[in-house]
Amino acid sequence: MALRIDIHCHTFNADDLPVQGFLERVAFHNVDLGRDVAALADVLIQGQAPGYTEEKRTLDSLLAKADGVGPEAVTPEPPDPAAETDEAFERLAASEPQLLRRLGVQMSSTPGGAAALGPEGPGDWISGAKRAIGFVKLFGMRRLDITSRLVRNFGRDEIDLFTPMLVDLGMGLYDLELTTMQQQVDLHEKISRLSMKGKLPGTTRSHVHPFIGFDPRREMQARHNRDREMPLELVRRAVETYGFIGVKVYPPMGWRPIDNEQTLDMTSAEASEVDSILRDLYGYCEAEHVPITAHCNKSNGAHSSYYEFSDPHLWARVLTAFPGLHLNLGHFGGTAEAASATGWPLAIAALTAPPDGHLYADVGCHRIDRESVATAYLAALKAMFGEPATASMQARLMYGSDWFMLAAVPDNEGFLATYSELFRAEFGDAATDRFLGGAARSFLGFDREDNKNRKRLVKRYEEHAPGRTPSWLTENLRQ
Repeated sequence: MALRIDIHCHTFNADDLPVQGFLERVAFHNVDLGRDVAALADVLIQGQAPGYTEEKRTLDSLLAKADGVGPEAVTPEPPDPAAETDEAFERLAASEPQLLRRLGVQMSSTPGGAAALGPEGPGDWISGAKRAIGFVKLFGMRRLDITSRLVRNFGRDEIDLFTPMLVDLGMGLYDLELTTMQQQVDLHEKISRLSMKGKLPGTTRSHVHPFIGFDPRREMQARHNRDREMPLELVRRAVETYGFIGVKVYPPMGWRPIDNEQTLDMTSAEASEVDSILRDLYGYCEAEHVPITAHCNKSNGAHSSYYEFSDPHLWARVLTAFPGLHLNLGHFGGTAEAASATGWPLAIAALTAPPDGHLYADVGCHRIDRESVATAYLAALKAMFGEPATASMQARLMYGSDWFMLAAVPDNEGFLATYSELFRAEFGDAATDRFLGGAARSFLGFDREDNKNRKRLVKRYEEHAPGRTPSWLTENLRQ
């Protein structure tokens, strides 16, 4: 079976990010919908997300058992999501009927506004409300269970490699997460190691290797405070010690990829310091072959004026300064602009023209559940791939789900199958295999013998899971 990689997904829970600010201001474009989803989170999961100590204990027990040095670990199956959602719906129908119906109407509204998520129509509000419940309850689960749900969501043993993205959003949302980034790194490393040993609940095929989140303003703050824990040093440690294979950054939280200027939240002096920190990050990642994924869509900003901070033309300047950097512009600029084949998707495609470059894009959370969007988007891709100036994008486009953010969308479990079918019908088997796995393998550097990212991960398998190094790390390597 051809290699399958989900290059853009998430398995964080409510302790790992400022969940109220995230739901109100980032996850949904519509302020009213975001506020109601945040209110739903208050009702359903407040204080329920398993803490660091509790989950660490579970993971250590599972790893000890996997190594044959501990007693049988008890890992109860997570509740059936449909049954759990139905139970919560009935409870909320009695206690919060107005919130429930309001959410259902907004979630199921037909396309027409940025908040519209479903095709059902406002008259069928129940399915929309249940989607909102299911989405919110994910934030209250253990990261291990969220990872297992991710695997099951797209069919057991369908994906070889998931690369969950940790995120650092606290600086942009003026709030603190309950778990530190170091604690998140610790927990996700253990989940990754379980997958390496073939002991991840729910799969015998899938491996999990995460990206660490980074915000340059967090590093700036740490330097000013003379903190013992420096975020940039943690990036290095996550990559070199904990087996992380990339970095996730979020410019619309309030900073530009390069050439920063004064903003609502930064002075000109701070902007200059952020630029210096970013150059330190890019230099390290270029030298050590550490890929970077960046949010690149006009969405999910800490402020609407920050949406433009994801502009691919800014990233073009980064690539000029750091030509060896492996960069993924997540969401490929979004599907909204693709109908006219203009805007950010076309700009990204044009940047892939240099044959020795390393710019990629993923399709995370694209709204292909809407037939009109899917039709226009595929037509735009066909035109893009047929033009000499942008044809190289075909080899650089990667499958990514953006789960569990995708979980708010109708029929999200069909995202992989639907995208595969659409792509195969339009571009054929070879191009589809490249889209579903081959391009991501190149982005990660796993197809090159001399790539340091590949070498570090091979060494990690030899140390922690001897005899289980996957073939996508060792076979068909380029010099």
